[in-house]
Amino acid sequence: MTEAKKTKGWLLLAVLVGTLYCLASGAEAAQFFVTQAGAGSEDGTTWGNALKGDQLVTKLKEAASGDVFWVAAGTYKPHATSRDVSFTLKDGVAFYGGFEGTETSLDQRNPAAHVTILTGDLQSNDVFIDGVGYSGTTGVDNSRHVVIASGVSAATILDGFTIRGGNAHGDADQPVSKGGGIYNLGGSPTVRACTFTANYALYGGGMYNNDSSLTVQTCTFSGNAATDDGGGIHNINGPPTVQGCT
Repeated sequence: MTEAKKTKGWLLLAVLVGTLYCLASGAEAAQFFVTQAGAGSEDGTTWGNALKGDQLVTKLKEAASGDVFWVAAGTYKPHATSRDVSFTLKDGVAFYGGFEGTETSLDQRNPAAHVTILTGDLQSNDVFIDGVGYSGTTGVDNSRHVVIASGVSAATILDGFTIRGGNAHGDADQPVSKGGGIYNLGGSPTVRACTFTANYALYGGGMYNNDSSLTVQTCTFSGNAATDDGGGIHNINGPPTVQGCT
């Protein structure tokens, strides 16, 4: 091959690589609007075309770093019947609750007035005794973990939700016994303005963290329960940062 052909080949390769880089770097983050019942075309592009609540688990799984979810007041379940499905956070994705469903900016929302619940009470039949656990057989059909936050970075945000109805009760050596509200192995998400209540586990009723340095800010842990350790929060192999919490 002549030097001219070699040079031309390298130039073409450089142009191709540069084009691919520009296409990749030019991809814009998406914003999704969510209501319990959905609206319009249900593609999530506006409040008027909001995603339906039962699309949340799938859309979170498909989300890319930088994507943002605004979730309106209501009650959201990870699945209709399966205990093994959770709201699984994706790295770099922001997940906000507390909206009425008309807001155009984040500072307009009011989580206290527009309560947004992520619940593992799949059959809506829980009877929970604060600090003790589920009464009778209620809870046996609940999600094992309402939220999973494993392996994500601090750029991952969970903000403005009430998290309840997780029941992590199983083999003590397995994840199924840990983190009814949130199960977190090796993740360091930022959790803000959330309320954890009526969650149960052997370890970490409200939240279980292992090998994690997450940040928990202005959250409330109330009425959760654990058989062994950490009714509110159980941490092992890594300290969290907890600020302004009750």
